Amino acid sequence: KISYKQLPLQIHDWAMKASIASLCAYEQGNDKFWAFHDEIFDNQSKINLANADETFTGYAKKIGLNTKKFKQCLGSKEIAAKVNQEMKEAQAIGVSSTPTFVIEGMIVPGANPDGVKSAIALKLSQDS
Repeated sequence: KISYKQLPLQIHDWAMKASIASLCAYEQGNDKFWAFHDEIFDNQSKINLANADETFTGYAKKIGLNTKKFKQCLGSKEIAAKVNQEMKEAQAIGVSSTPTFVIEGMIVPGANPDGVKSAIALKLSQDS
């Protein structure tokens, strides 16, 4: 099972808004989430706190989200609480950077495919 969790980093003052917006995109489908995620990732140098709401709404429209539902979701206390909970979960296990992979309790920081493969291989060898 693979789970994707939000961890808005303080180096981006707009990261919390991005996390909330991403989960709002997910509310309209997994494929929509990934399309929205890609828009943010590809354009992060253009995003700032002042333009985040307008920018994210533009991405929502571009990828075919129902923008009325998307805008309503942006103000959802439940979505904000989910992001905060995921941040607490990360902090509790010592995760402070993205990406980070947790494989059966083993933390593999960074974009590290070899580390992920090694962690999976180790887990599989322990299970056999």
